[in-house]
Amino acid sequence: MTERENVGLVVGGTRLQGGAVARRLPDANWRVRFLTRNAESDESCCLVGRGASVVVGDLEDVWEHGFVKEVRQRMPSIEAAVATKVAHFVDFSVGVSRRAGGPQRS
Repeated sequence: MTERENVGLVVGGTRLQGGAVARRLPDANWRVRFLTRNAESDESCCLVGRGASVVVGDLEDVWEHGFVKEVRQRMPSIEAAVATKVAHFVDFSVGVSRRAGGPQRS
């Protein structure tokens, strides 16, 4: 792998799904950068302690704004990945499972 291919950005790296990905990537020899709202949280500190780099940002709470907002919010990232010929791009959403009849947030 080249240096560029060996770095992964995990959006929501301190949450349930993103956190699992951020913790496993180093096992496959990937360097991790993760996007989070709070660089001082326990989860952020844990990932930094494991060698990850933190990127502070906010994509808003998609639970509050719904599925259509979530899709619209993700399109610039997808388009940028296509335009720059990113080798691997993985996107997943709990919101999609809710829309398909999955577990509901209480």
